[in-house]
Amino acid sequence: MHLIMDLDIGGSQRLAQTLVTACNHSQFRFSVCALGHDGPMRGQFAAAGVPCWSLDKHAGLDWMAVARLAHLIRRIRPHVLHTHHTGALIYGTAARVLAGTRGHIHTEHSHDILDASGRLRFLQRVLSAAPLTTVCVAEEVRQYLGLVTGIPWERMAVLQNGVDTDRFAPGGANPRLLRELGVEDDGPVVVTVGRLDPLKDQATLIKAFAMVRQRVPNAWLLLVGDGPLRRSLAELASDCGQSDRVVFAGVRTDVERILPLCSVFALSSTNEGLPLVALEAMASGLPLVATSVGGIPQLVEDGNTGLLCPAGDMAALADALVRALTDDGVGRALGANGRRLVETRHSLQAMVAAYEALYRNAAGE
Repeated sequence: MHLIMDLDIGGSQRLAQTLVTACNHSQFRFSVCALGHDGPMRGQFAAAGVPCWSLDKHAGLDWMAVARLAHLIRRIRPHVLHTHHTGALIYGTAARVLAGTRGHIHTEHSHDILDASGRLRFLQRVLSAAPLTTVCVAEEVRQYLGLVTGIPWERMAVLQNGVDTDRFAPGGANPRLLRELGVEDDGPVVVTVGRLDPLKDQATLIKAFAMVRQRVPNAWLLLVGDGPLRRSLAELASDCGQSDRVVFAGVRTDVERILPLCSVFALSSTNEGLPLVALEAMASGLPLVATSVGGIPQLVEDGNTGLLCPAGDMAALADALVRALTDDGVGRALGANGRRLVETRHSLQAMVAAYEALYRNAAGE
């Protein structure tokens, strides 16, 4: 059973979707439970034939959610509970113990929530002392958990995200899709995919895009995703005089069709682990422009497989975007090198095989 925070579209939800789809179905059966609210990922899990529940946990500490989860675990009787992010670890551990399930692995995708709370760091350290393997999606996450949180090094492993390079690949998409999304001409398109919230810092990207338009007047900015900042970001685009060239596409489940139609992928986050969406963009042959935060510098070699800039630096971000948009040699090289990197170091098959081995070990097989 995968335990995730909610059924919105995000990195941890999509990793769970990948695993329930790609693992050997003759050896593994899956279910998915979200602590929080329902969302578009329910349809994705249903399409894979995977049972899915949401517990509608209320904000703050909700002991009734622990009871509901324990009841569900007793009913489903999974051999292994796979939790994603600190909140799922806390609730999942309590419910697993109540339900009498031993097998447990945990994937930590980033540490932005832990940065803000000493109490959560303490809980993470205590819970990770149990018979539990903590999987880190990047070495930077492992270093943080070991040095800051104090989790024993021997209880952690680094397992980087993998991508289906057949699904995410250059070319093959219908150009009319961009028109349907609201891109009205053939100008170059800067695309970003992610939840519209402060961590992703699309505000800096919109401000940087206004600077890009001074040098690339026919450029577009396409934001795929939704979140609490959508209205304020739309107002910011208007304040910057860019509302006619900034498109809010909302939540999409066909990102693999959108990416090959765009010119550059931008990631303006203030914190990341090893973002799956960056790997998908690179697999799609897009030059990547990203902030140098979290595990991104371990993924991207600046000037070779992408362009890096400091978080919150709109001028540096604008310069990198203009370079990728206007220097055809640079753009082509970044796209080709990024695709090659994903094919050689972030294969879906290697990631799935490693998780299957962890599941067998956690189940005592």
